[in-house]
Amino acid sequence: MIDNLWTIEESLWLDGPETYRRQLHPDCVMVFPSPTGILSVERVLASLEGVPRWKNVEMKQRTAKQMRPDMALLNYEALAEREQGPPYHAYCSSVYCLEDDRWRIVFHQQTPV
Repeated sequence: MIDNLWTIEESLWLDGPETYRRQLHPDCVMVFPSPTGILSVERVLASLEGVPRWKNVEMKQRTAKQMRPDMALLNYEALAEREQGPPYHAYCSSVYCLEDDRWRIVFHQQTPV
């Protein structure tokens, strides 16, 4: 079951706002480096409008832990690239909850390397 979370996590890097609308829990909080900061779901969705998505992401040093039957934690090192611009390198953590037989992200943080 946790293996499916890696597929969801990758889709959040590569896909557009519709994937976020589907996968983010209504109470989700995401924490990004300055100047972006701490974002609610509404602000995450607004921040995606008109921004090019990543063309690929490599997730290294993956660890996954099912904390409870309805909660899981992912940790990894991300190396991402866009069509234009510098590559992005960060340590990432995501927390997912299982609700109505569906995993949704409730927290995500990125720390630049």
